[in-house]
Amino acid sequence: MYISMFVCMRTFTHRCVECCLQLQDELTDKLPASLSENIELQEVADGFTDLSKMAAELLGKIVMEDLKGVVLRLFTSEWYSGDYLVADCVCNTIWDYGEELRIGLFDSSHRKVCV
Repeated sequence: MYISMFVCMRTFTHRCVECCLQLQDELTDKLPASLSENIELQEVADGFTDLSKMAAELLGKIVMEDLKGVVLRLFTSEWYSGDYLVADCVCNTIWDYGEELRIGLFDSSHRKVCV
């Protein structure tokens, strides 16, 4: 549930940034220089970019929270004995999240979130 909400937020904010920049270009082309100087759409786009970064950080925290119990088993006797394959669990969990994120994110955003 949380994942899809943050994926939607990332996608939405990405589109908002594009719209702000496109609108600023169009207004700059159509308005006299005295009026276009007062357009602050870059600041609006920067706000959406910050929101998008926050969503990416929260997605990372969700994944790390999910892995917390598994990572705590690293370097334990259970891990050393080979009875519990921590690396497999970590890799599979990250892979699963990555695949879930791929559905709703642009390719460039997907790479940024997964890295």
